[in-house]
Amino acid sequence: MSNIMQEHAGLVWVHKVCTEMSAIWRPGSSNDLGIDGHIEFLEQGSSISTGLIIGVQIKSGTSYFQHENSSGYVYYASQNNARYWKNYILPAILVCFNPNNGLCLFTDLKAQSLISDESKNVKITISKKAVFNSDTRKTLIEVAERFRIPEDTIARTLRNLKVLNYKFNWSYNQKYSVITGIDLLLAIASLKYLCFDLHESRIHEIMRIASNSNGISYDDDHITLFVERFCMHISQAQITEPFWDEFVEFLYGYKIFPEMAFSINEYGVKLIHYLIENVEDYIEMNKYEWLGIQEPEKLITEIQRRCEYQYDRFYERDKISSLCITDRFF
Repeated sequence: MSNIMQEHAGLVWVHKVCTEMSAIWRPGSSNDLGIDGHIEFLEQGSSISTGLIIGVQIKSGTSYFQHENSSGYVYYASQNNARYWKNYILPAILVCFNPNNGLCLFTDLKAQSLISDESKNVKITISKKAVFNSDTRKTLIEVAERFRIPEDTIARTLRNLKVLNYKFNWSYNQKYSVITGIDLLLAIASLKYLCFDLHESRIHEIMRIASNSNGISYDDDHITLFVERFCMHISQAQITEPFWDEFVEFLYGYKIFPEMAFSINEYGVKLIHYLIENVEDYIEMNKYEWLGIQEPEKLITEIQRRCEYQYDRFYERDKISSLCITDRFF
Protein backbone atom coordinates (compact mmCIF):
# COMPACT_ATOMS: atom_id res chain seq x y z
CA MET A 1 0.00 0.00 0.00
CA SER A 2 1.41 3.40 -0.97
CA ASN A 3 2.08 6.07 1.67
CA ILE A 4 -0.80 8.18 0.35
CA MET A 5 -3.21 5.27 0.59
CA GLN A 6 -2.00 4.46 4.10
CA GLU A 7 -2.60 8.06 5.20
CA HIS A 8 -6.05 7.99 3.59
CA ALA A 9 -6.89 4.73 5.39
CA GLY A 10 -6.09 6.35 8.74
CA LEU A 11 -8.26 9.38 8.00
CA VAL A 12 -11.16 7.17 6.91
CA TRP A 13 -10.89 5.11 10.10
CA VAL A 14 -10.94 8.18 12.36
CA HIS A 15 -13.93 9.57 10.45
CA LYS A 16 -15.74 6.23 10.87
CA VAL A 17 -15.10 6.08 14.63
CA CYS A 18 -16.22 9.70 15.09
CA THR A 19 -19.54 8.87 13.43
CA GLU A 20 -19.98 5.91 15.79
CA MET A 21 -19.22 7.96 18.92
CA SER A 22 -21.60 10.87 18.14
CA ALA A 23 -18.87 13.24 17.09
CA ILE A 24 -17.96 15.29 14.04
CA TRP A 25 -14.60 14.82 12.33
CA ARG A 26 -13.33 18.11 10.96
CA PRO A 27 -10.25 17.55 8.77
CA GLY A 28 -7.64 20.29 8.78
CA SER A 29 -5.74 21.87 5.91
CA SER A 30 -3.27 19.90 3.81
CA ASN A 31 -0.32 21.90 5.19
CA ASP A 32 -0.91 21.16 8.87
CA LEU A 33 1.96 21.71 11.31
CA GLY A 34 1.14 18.86 13.68
CA ILE A 35 -2.64 18.48 13.81
CA ASP A 36 -4.60 16.72 11.04
CA GLY A 37 -8.04 17.73 12.22
CA HIS A 38 -10.43 18.07 15.13
CA ILE A 39 -13.07 15.95 16.81
CA GLU A 40 -16.09 17.92 18.02
CA PHE A 41 -18.35 15.96 20.38
CA LEU A 42 -22.11 16.12 20.08
CA GLU A 43 -24.63 15.40 22.79
CA GLN A 44 -25.65 11.75 22.56
CA GLY A 45 -28.44 11.19 20.05
CA SER A 46 -28.58 14.80 18.85
CA SER A 47 -26.89 17.30 16.57
CA ILE A 48 -26.19 19.73 19.44
CA SER A 49 -22.52 20.37 20.13
CA THR A 50 -21.12 19.87 23.61
CA GLY A 51 -18.54 22.56 22.86
CA LEU A 52 -15.77 20.02 23.49
CA ILE A 53 -13.11 19.73 20.79
CA ILE A 54 -9.88 17.75 20.59
CA GLY A 55 -7.04 18.17 18.09
CA VAL A 56 -5.90 14.96 16.40
CA GLN A 57 -2.61 13.94 14.79
CA ILE A 58 -2.97 10.73 12.76
CA LYS A 59 -0.11 8.38 11.91
CA SER A 60 -1.09 5.54 9.59
CA GLY A 61 1.23 2.68 8.67
CA THR A 62 3.00 -0.36 10.07
CA SER A 63 6.19 1.62 10.73
CA TYR A 64 4.50 3.37 13.66
CA PHE A 65 4.16 0.03 15.44
CA GLN A 66 7.73 -1.22 15.06
CA HIS A 67 8.92 -0.13 18.52
CA GLU A 68 6.94 -2.50 20.74
CA ASN A 69 7.29 -3.39 24.42
CA SER A 70 5.19 -5.40 26.86
CA SER A 71 2.70 -2.60 27.57
CA GLY A 72 2.49 -0.83 24.24
CA TYR A 73 4.37 1.00 21.51
CA VAL A 74 6.79 3.90 21.31
CA TYR A 75 6.61 6.64 18.68
CA TYR A 76 9.49 9.07 18.28
CA ALA A 77 8.19 12.49 17.32
CA SER A 78 10.20 15.33 15.84
CA GLN A 79 11.17 18.26 18.04
CA ASN A 80 8.99 20.56 15.92
CA ASN A 81 5.89 18.41 16.35
CA ALA A 82 6.47 17.97 20.08
CA ARG A 83 6.90 21.72 20.55
CA TYR A 84 3.72 22.37 18.55
CA TRP A 85 1.69 19.91 20.64
CA LYS A 86 3.08 21.31 23.87
CA ASN A 87 2.08 24.88 22.97
CA TYR A 88 -1.23 23.90 21.35
CA ILE A 89 -4.09 25.57 23.21
CA LEU A 90 -6.50 22.64 22.72
CA PRO A 91 -6.29 19.11 24.11
CA ALA A 92 -4.61 16.89 21.52
CA ILE A 93 -4.27 13.17 20.90
CA LEU A 94 -2.05 11.06 18.70
CA VAL A 95 -3.86 8.29 16.80
CA CYS A 96 -1.81 5.45 15.28
CA PHE A 97 -3.52 3.17 12.77
CA ASN A 98 -2.20 -0.09 11.34
CA PRO A 99 -3.94 -0.62 7.97
CA ASN A 100 -2.76 -4.24 7.80
CA ASN A 101 -4.70 -5.48 10.83
CA GLY A 102 -7.02 -2.55 11.67
CA LEU A 103 -5.39 -1.89 15.06
CA CYS A 104 -5.94 1.73 16.08
CA LEU A 105 -4.51 3.16 19.30
CA PHE A 106 -4.34 6.65 20.77
CA THR A 107 -2.60 8.63 23.48
CA ASP A 108 -3.23 11.95 25.19
CA LEU A 109 -0.37 14.15 23.98
CA LYS A 110 -0.79 16.65 26.80
CA ALA A 111 -0.15 13.81 29.28
CA GLN A 112 3.23 13.11 27.66
CA SER A 113 6.30 15.01 28.80
CA LEU A 114 7.05 16.28 25.25
CA ILE A 115 10.49 17.28 26.52
CA SER A 116 13.75 15.83 25.27
CA ASP A 117 17.33 16.67 24.47
CA GLU A 118 17.13 18.99 21.46
CA SER A 119 19.40 16.68 19.48
CA LYS A 120 16.96 13.77 19.87
CA ASN A 121 13.40 12.95 18.89
CA VAL A 122 10.75 12.97 21.61
CA LYS A 123 9.54 9.64 23.00
CA ILE A 124 5.75 9.16 22.93
CA THR A 125 4.34 6.06 24.64
CA ILE A 126 1.10 4.45 23.47
CA SER A 127 -0.67 1.82 25.60
CA LYS A 128 -2.01 -1.34 23.96
CA LYS A 129 -5.14 -0.86 26.06
CA ALA A 130 -5.87 2.59 24.58
CA VAL A 131 -7.88 1.36 21.59
CA PHE A 132 -9.44 4.11 19.49
CA ASN A 133 -13.03 3.06 18.87
CA SER A 134 -16.57 4.15 19.71
CA ASP A 135 -16.06 3.13 23.35
CA THR A 136 -13.32 5.78 23.59
CA ARG A 137 -15.87 8.62 23.72
CA LYS A 138 -16.04 8.84 27.53
CA THR A 139 -12.24 8.90 27.91
CA LEU A 140 -11.82 11.57 25.24
CA ILE A 141 -14.55 13.76 26.74
CA GLU A 142 -12.74 13.55 30.08
CA VAL A 143 -9.56 14.71 28.32
CA ALA A 144 -11.42 17.60 26.68
CA GLU A 145 -13.16 18.60 29.91
CA ARG A 146 -9.81 19.38 31.51
CA PHE A 147 -9.37 22.19 28.99
CA ARG A 148 -12.63 24.04 29.56
CA ILE A 149 -11.97 27.77 29.39
CA PRO A 150 -13.33 30.05 32.17
CA GLU A 151 -16.06 32.45 31.06
CA ASP A 152 -14.23 35.43 32.57
CA THR A 153 -11.32 34.77 30.17
CA ILE A 154 -13.71 34.75 27.22
CA ALA A 155 -15.48 37.90 28.47
CA ARG A 156 -12.16 39.73 28.83
CA THR A 157 -11.23 38.91 25.23
CA LEU A 158 -14.58 40.19 23.98
CA ARG A 159 -14.28 43.40 26.02
CA ASN A 160 -10.90 44.06 24.39
CA LEU A 161 -12.46 43.66 20.95
CA LYS A 162 -15.43 45.84 21.88
CA VAL A 163 -13.27 48.88 22.68
CA LEU A 164 -11.38 48.50 19.40
CA ASN A 165 -13.25 50.61 16.83
CA TYR A 166 -13.09 52.28 13.43
CA LYS A 167 -15.11 55.37 12.48
CA PHE A 168 -16.08 55.90 8.83
CA ASN A 169 -18.23 58.31 6.84
CA TRP A 170 -21.33 57.53 4.85
CA SER A 171 -23.68 59.57 2.66
CA TYR A 172 -22.94 62.98 1.21
CA ASN A 173 -23.92 64.63 4.51
CA GLN A 174 -20.72 63.31 6.08
CA LYS A 175 -22.59 61.26 8.64
CA TYR A 176 -20.50 58.62 10.28
CA SER A 177 -20.82 55.18 11.83
CA VAL A 178 -18.55 52.99 13.91
CA ILE A 179 -17.69 49.32 13.70
CA THR A 180 -15.94 47.57 16.55
CA GLY A 181 -13.74 44.53 16.79
CA ILE A 182 -16.89 42.58 17.72
CA ASP A 183 -18.61 43.63 14.48
CA LEU A 184 -15.58 42.56 12.48
CA LEU A 185 -15.46 39.27 14.37
CA LEU A 186 -19.05 38.54 13.33
CA ALA A 187 -18.26 39.44 9.72
CA ILE A 188 -15.38 37.01 9.31
CA ALA A 189 -16.33 34.12 11.65
CA SER A 190 -17.78 30.85 10.35
CA LEU A 191 -18.85 28.20 12.84
CA LYS A 192 -19.88 26.00 9.91
CA TYR A 193 -16.29 25.77 8.66
CA LEU A 194 -14.63 26.52 12.03
CA CYS A 195 -12.56 29.35 10.60
CA PHE A 196 -12.10 33.10 10.35
CA ASP A 197 -12.11 34.29 6.74
CA LEU A 198 -10.42 37.70 6.59
CA HIS A 199 -11.36 39.42 3.33
CA GLU A 200 -12.02 43.01 2.35
CA SER A 201 -15.46 42.16 0.90
CA ARG A 202 -16.59 41.05 4.37
CA ILE A 203 -15.17 44.21 5.96
CA HIS A 204 -16.94 46.45 3.46
CA GLU A 205 -20.23 44.61 3.99
CA ILE A 206 -20.20 44.91 7.79
CA MET A 207 -19.60 48.65 7.31
CA ARG A 208 -22.59 48.85 4.96
CA ILE A 209 -24.76 46.89 7.40
CA ALA A 210 -23.69 49.00 10.41
CA SER A 211 -24.48 52.24 8.56
CA ASN A 212 -27.46 50.98 6.51
CA SER A 213 -25.86 52.66 3.55
CA ASN A 214 -24.07 51.66 0.35
CA GLY A 215 -22.31 55.02 0.13
CA ILE A 216 -19.55 54.39 2.64
CA SER A 217 -16.28 56.30 2.60
CA TYR A 218 -13.10 55.24 4.35
CA ASP A 219 -9.34 55.69 4.47
CA ASP A 220 -7.49 52.58 3.26
CA ASP A 221 -4.57 53.10 5.63
CA HIS A 222 -6.76 53.69 8.68
CA ILE A 223 -8.96 50.67 8.06
CA THR A 224 -5.86 48.55 7.49
CA LEU A 225 -4.51 49.72 10.84
CA PHE A 226 -7.84 48.81 12.45
CA VAL A 227 -7.70 45.30 10.93
CA GLU A 228 -4.07 44.92 11.99
CA ARG A 229 -4.94 45.77 15.61
CA PHE A 230 -7.92 43.40 15.45
CA CYS A 231 -5.73 40.56 14.19
CA MET A 232 -3.16 41.32 16.87
CA HIS A 233 -5.87 40.90 19.53
CA ILE A 234 -7.08 37.65 17.93
CA SER A 235 -3.55 36.29 17.73
CA GLN A 236 -2.69 37.22 21.32
CA ALA A 237 -5.94 35.68 22.56
CA GLN A 238 -4.95 32.41 20.82
CA ILE A 239 -8.45 31.62 19.60
CA THR A 240 -7.22 30.42 16.20
CA GLU A 241 -4.37 28.47 14.69
CA PRO A 242 -1.16 30.58 14.55
CA PHE A 243 -1.38 33.12 11.71
CA TRP A 244 0.31 36.32 12.89
CA ASP A 245 3.69 35.76 11.19
CA GLU A 246 1.98 35.15 7.86
CA PHE A 247 -0.22 38.22 8.34
CA VAL A 248 2.80 40.43 9.05
CA GLU A 249 4.69 39.00 6.08
CA PHE A 250 1.88 39.95 3.70
CA LEU A 251 1.32 43.38 5.21
CA TYR A 252 4.89 44.55 5.74
CA GLY A 253 6.86 42.20 3.49
CA TYR A 254 4.70 42.31 0.36
CA LYS A 255 2.86 45.52 1.32
CA ILE A 256 -0.53 44.12 0.36
CA PHE A 257 -3.68 43.71 2.40
CA PRO A 258 -3.68 40.17 3.84
CA GLU A 259 -6.61 38.05 2.71
CA MET A 260 -6.47 34.76 4.54
CA ALA A 261 -8.47 32.07 6.32
CA PHE A 262 -7.36 30.55 9.60
CA SER A 263 -8.95 27.78 11.67
CA ILE A 264 -10.77 28.51 14.94
CA ASN A 265 -9.72 26.39 17.89
CA GLU A 266 -11.91 25.30 20.83
CA TYR A 267 -11.39 28.64 22.57
CA GLY A 268 -12.60 30.41 19.43
CA VAL A 269 -15.70 28.22 19.18
CA LYS A 270 -16.56 28.85 22.83
CA LEU A 271 -15.98 32.58 22.36
CA ILE A 272 -18.41 32.75 19.42
CA HIS A 273 -21.05 30.74 21.30
CA TYR A 274 -20.61 32.97 24.36
CA LEU A 275 -20.94 36.07 22.18
CA ILE A 276 -24.18 34.76 20.65
CA GLU A 277 -25.61 34.11 24.12
CA ASN A 278 -24.57 37.55 25.44
CA VAL A 279 -24.61 39.59 22.24
CA GLU A 280 -26.45 42.58 23.76
CA ASP A 281 -23.53 43.14 26.13
CA TYR A 282 -21.05 43.51 23.27
CA ILE A 283 -22.68 45.09 20.21
CA GLU A 284 -24.85 48.17 19.70
CA MET A 285 -28.14 46.51 18.78
CA ASN A 286 -29.70 49.81 17.67
CA LYS A 287 -27.47 50.10 14.61
CA TYR A 288 -28.85 46.78 13.37
CA GLU A 289 -32.51 47.61 14.08
CA TRP A 290 -33.19 48.30 10.42
CA LEU A 291 -32.70 44.60 9.68
CA GLY A 292 -35.87 43.93 11.69
CA ILE A 293 -34.43 40.94 13.56
CA GLN A 294 -34.90 40.77 17.32
CA GLU A 295 -33.39 37.38 18.17
CA PRO A 296 -29.60 37.69 18.66
CA GLU A 297 -28.74 34.34 17.09
CA LYS A 298 -30.84 35.08 13.99
CA LEU A 299 -29.29 38.56 13.77
CA ILE A 300 -25.77 37.12 13.82
CA THR A 301 -26.77 34.51 11.23
CA GLU A 302 -28.11 37.25 8.95
CA ILE A 303 -24.96 39.38 9.33
CA GLN A 304 -22.79 36.40 8.47
CA ARG A 305 -25.05 35.43 5.55
CA ARG A 306 -24.76 38.93 4.05
CA CYS A 307 -20.98 38.98 4.48
CA GLU A 308 -20.68 35.52 2.95
CA TYR A 309 -22.83 36.62 0.00
CA GLN A 310 -20.62 39.65 -0.69
CA TYR A 311 -17.52 37.45 -0.44
CA ASP A 312 -18.97 35.11 -3.10
CA ARG A 313 -19.96 38.08 -5.30
CA PHE A 314 -16.44 39.48 -5.08
CA TYR A 315 -14.97 36.34 -6.59
CA GLU A 316 -17.69 36.03 -9.20
CA ARG A 317 -17.18 39.65 -10.27
CA ASP A 318 -13.61 40.80 -10.79
CA LYS A 319 -11.42 39.22 -8.08
CA ILE A 320 -9.39 42.45 -7.98
CA SER A 321 -8.51 43.93 -4.61
CA SER A 322 -9.59 47.53 -4.11
CA LEU A 323 -7.78 48.26 -0.85
CA CYS A 324 -4.60 50.20 -1.56
CA ILE A 325 -2.05 50.60 1.22
CA THR A 326 0.09 53.69 0.79
CA ASP A 327 3.60 54.45 2.07
CA ARG A 328 1.97 56.57 4.81
CA PHE A 329 0.87 53.37 6.54
CA PHE A 330 4.43 52.07 6.83
